[in-house]
Amino acid sequence: MMQTQKDRNTFNLLADVGGTNTRLALAQDGQILQGTIQRLRNDQHTSLDSVLAAYFSQKGPVTCDIAAAAIAAPIEDGVGRMTNLNWQISAHTITKNTGATRAIVINDLQAQGYALGRMDKANLIPVISGKAAKDSATRLVVGLGTGFNAVPVFTQSGTLFVPPSETGHTSLPIRSETEYALAKYLAKSGASATLEDLLSGKGLARAYGFFSQIGPDTALPEPAWVIQAAHSGHDESAVKTLNIFVHLLGRSIADLANIHLPFGGIYLVGGVARAVTPFLDVMDLKGAFRGKGKAQTIMENFPIYLVDNDFAALDGCLQVIEQSD
Repeated sequence: MMQTQKDRNTFNLLADVGGTNTRLALAQDGQILQGTIQRLRNDQHTSLDSVLAAYFSQKGPVTCDIAAAAIAAPIEDGVGRMTNLNWQISAHTITKNTGATRAIVINDLQAQGYALGRMDKANLIPVISGKAAKDSATRLVVGLGTGFNAVPVFTQSGTLFVPPSETGHTSLPIRSETEYALAKYLAKSGASATLEDLLSGKGLARAYGFFSQIGPDTALPEPAWVIQAAHSGHDESAVKTLNIFVHLLGRSIADLANIHLPFGGIYLVGGVARAVTPFLDVMDLKGAFRGKGKAQTIMENFPIYLVDNDFAALDGCLQVIEQSD
């Protein structure tokens, strides 16, 4: 809902609640107020209520009209329990803690999908080229961060529709003996390894543990350290980790592309996606993505971009508010 001039002291609240950080902003007149954007670390808080209290303590009294929160969790009836954080978030508690007239809660990858409706092309970095398509063509957003997820983005009569999804819990497309051994290492309680078990920050760290044969009592390195070690080229285990990460990423995205046919493009989002981008070309993401046998020709239609905007989900939250009016 776009604010009118008479509502100058009333704002919409936008929140992107990830596994590691929560990003917040206020919006008015259909625009995010850049000076209100803030990132808060979740490990310094016990709940979203605490995060919101810290945010408003710095902003002063704020009158909220609509609050939209994107959270890293499946949502049912406006309630979600975080997948990688022990927080439960609901529309009811958000309205209670913000004074908003109503609240909207969606999955964080849905917000990234809705953000395409407000995307600045300057924030799109080409990864793999493809053929131009109509603006109404289906798109696919793939999120790599604390967890993994992917969602299709549909355009219906000029309006975006992004269905919920928990793609990260589907199985890894393993082929080689090394990949099979890694999958067994990554799997929990005898279950098959999932996309999120590898294609995420924690997955990178655990894959490094596999290749370097780190013992069960030894702490794993941070994902950023693994990526930096692979950059240096002096740590063979780190290089192997990024190589298998890129190859399985390419195959996983290819499987999703064959399901959704994203002629409008595939969009990589998230901190891990941005961090591994320098490896995507040299470790042949294109070969893994397009190596689909009989389906190889159609794969050439799907361009892949990196979304270089850490706050894109806030744009998605605002898009959802405006479409809900």
